Amino acid sequence: MNKIKVVRSQALLYSYLAGIIDGEGTIRIGKGGTTKYYAAISVGNVNKEVIDLLTKTFGSKTRLEIVKISNRQPIYRWGTSGNLAVPQILKILLPYLIVKKKQANIVLKFCSKPDWRKELNKICKKCTKIQHQLGGFGLCHTCYVFERRHENLEKYKKNYIHPKTMPNSEIQARENFYKEVRRLNAVGSAAMIKN
Repeated sequence: MNKIKVVRSQALLYSYLAGIIDGEGTIRIGKGGTTKYYAAISVGNVNKEVIDLLTKTFGSKTRLEIVKISNRQPIYRWGTSGNLAVPQILKILLPYLIVKKKQANIVLKFCSKPDWRKELNKICKKCTKIQHQLGGFGLCHTCYVFERRHENLEKYKKNYIHPKTMPNSEIQARENFYKEVRRLNAVGSAAMIKN
């Protein structure tokens, strides 16, 4: 019987916090530079107890934001970001979200996308054998040594994408996720503009 009470109280807590996020929070994909995209979730509220409850439940820190407008109360903020931390929170809250459910689903899909580097680093461009690690220009060690000895590396250099260089298709896919969540989060006249 005690276990049922704990499950019910936890469900009540999560549904309450989901309501806070629906009303006062933001679920988004942030963007830094041309290729850095990350999941983020935050809530701002004048009631410190609500923000402390989010901090206690999901971790991260509370910060105070002083608004420089007379007659405005200070705002407390809770938030976290990262493609590992945010999905864990969203998976817990997803059954209880209403207003921000679409944003949560898009962010979860964005975070579950396979790492593009894994695909680039698996198959040798010459012998097409699956490798754990490739040598230079997308070739396995054996093919690389062979092509280097025969001075035939130029043709592999042309189409080679360095593992640290994100392909345009990946950048575009991330940008599409970013724009979709941004469109859903738009308020007022900004919401009327179509991309």
